[in-house]
Amino acid sequence: MLSLRPRKFLCEIYEHHLVLRCAGNRIGECEITDDATLEEAVDGLIAPHIGRVPWRDTLGFWLESSRVHHFTVPWQEGITNPEDFRGYAASLAIKQWPGEPERSLKTDFISVNYASTALAATIDDRLWQILLRIGQQRKLRVE
Repeated sequence: MLSLRPRKFLCEIYEHHLVLRCAGNRIGECEITDDATLEEAVDGLIAPHIGRVPWRDTLGFWLESSRVHHFTVPWQEGITNPEDFRGYAASLAIKQWPGEPERSLKTDFISVNYASTALAATIDDRLWQILLRIGQQRKLRVE
């Protein structure tokens, strides 16, 4: 019988290891070898599990702490909308993790309330683009 319930895949990305889960159950895992890129490893892991109607399914990613930075963003007077606060958080992230000049960061909030300190996370924008591209190639919604 065909199930119409969308599946939620979660790909856990560690330094040298990947784990794929669906509905909390481990359905696959693999090592990230030196001769394969992260994109190839993730795609090879999820490819056998994609159904005939993939656009209804979602793919989320859990990143090891070495790939993501968490920080707090204090509320500033004069901020009137979420985009101003997000821009302020992005400027703080660049100051805390400068990296190379051409490196760009993707910053977003984990927890945020108006007029209070927020918890934010930032990752390398190149990594974010790779994760989005994997979902788009497999026609999955990326969470």
